[in-house]
Amino acid sequence: FETGPDPALVVTADGTATDSNAAFREFLGISREAANGRRLDEFEAFDDAAVDAMTAVADAADDRRTITYQSADGTRHAECRLSGTLDDSTAADACAEHIVILRDITDELAYKRDLERQVDRLDEFASMLAHDLRNPLGIANGWLEEAEASGDSIAFERVDSAHDRMRCMIDDLLALARMGEVISDPHDSAEKPCYDQQAVMRRYDVVREICDYMLDLGWNPYQIDHEDANGQFEMNWDFDDALRTADKHSFFKFMVKSV
Repeated sequence: FETGPDPALVVTADGTATDSNAAFREFLGISREAANGRRLDEFEAFDDAAVDAMTAVADAADDRRTITYQSADGTRHAECRLSGTLDDSTAADACAEHIVILRDITDELAYKRDLERQVDRLDEFASMLAHDLRNPLGIANGWLEEAEASGDSIAFERVDSAHDRMRCMIDDLLALARMGEVISDPHDSAEKPCYDQQAVMRRYDVVREICDYMLDLGWNPYQIDHEDANGQFEMNWDFDDALRTADKHSFFKFMVKSV
C-alpha cells in the first residue's frame, strides 16, 4: 500500500481519509500528518462529484469510477477504483473503510478522443469520396455503352480517363488513411476551432496563395474562415450559374492540392 505506484488512500463512508500512501501525498504535495485524518472535501484537488465517487461504498469487490481533479498541471482525470470495505462485518456502517486507488487516465482519454475524431474524419472523407466517385463512374458507364455500340476509340479513351480519375481519388483516400489525422498545423488542435483566427493566420501563406490564384481567375473571393474541423478552412467566392460553379468547384480541388 505505502509503496504502490498509484495514489491510494483509506476512506471512511463519511469521507475521512484515515491513511494514505506516499504516491498520494506526493501527488498533493503534503505530509502524512496533513493528509491522514482529513476530510476529502477539505482537499482543494477534489470537487463534490469526486468526493462522492470516492466515498460511496463499492457495489462490487472491484468498483471503478472516473473522477476529475485539479493538479498543478490543470484539470486531470483519474480512474477511481474502490476495493470494498476493509471490514466486511461493518459494510453497512458509516465508519466502514475502503481503499481508493487513483490512476491518472488523462492521456488515455485524450488519445481516445483523438481516435474518435480520426474515425469521424475518415468516415466523412469516405462519404465524400463515395459521392464524388458517382460522377466519373456514371461517365465511364455512359461512354462504355457508347464504345461497345460503336467501337469508337475516342469513347474507350474517355472511359479510361474516367477510370484514371477514380484511381486518383482512391489513392487520395489511401494516403489519408495512412496519415491518420496528421495536418499541416500541429497547433490546430482545439475541440471547437470554428472561426479560429489564430489558426487562419498560422496558415496565412497557404490561404493567401490560394486566394491570389482565385483573384487571378476572376472568382472574386470575399471570405476565408476556419471551419469546424481541425485543418479545415472555408473559402467563399462569388456565385455563378450552376455549370460554371460545378467547374470552379472541381478545379478548386486540383488547385488546392497543387498548392
